[in-house]
Amino acid sequence: MTILQPPVRHWHCPSCKGRIAYTGGPAVPDASEVPLHPCPKLGLTVPYVEVSGPDEDSDAIHKILTTDERQSVSTEHGDGSNDVTVYPGIAWRMPR
Repeated sequence: MTILQPPVRHWHCPSCKGRIAYTGGPAVPDASEVPLHPCPKLGLTVPYVEVSGPDEDSDAIHKILTTDERQSVSTEHGDGSNDVTVYPGIAWRMPR
């Protein structure tokens, strides 16, 4: 009897070139399964990008977008797709 092992998935940060290996899970993750890390180059917690092997680089870039109310990081992939991670501002109200 052969027991199948979950696939090893490799992740890369296109900004700081950080790497992590994650074992298990489905072949195509949903947004809740993409690991985040505190990127020293950007100063934010940003998502890793999945790559095909441990020594591969991603074809994606992180772009920081800032408005008065929030900040976000857009991960733009080489195939034209993108993902956005939004960091909402602190909601507050002036007392009357």
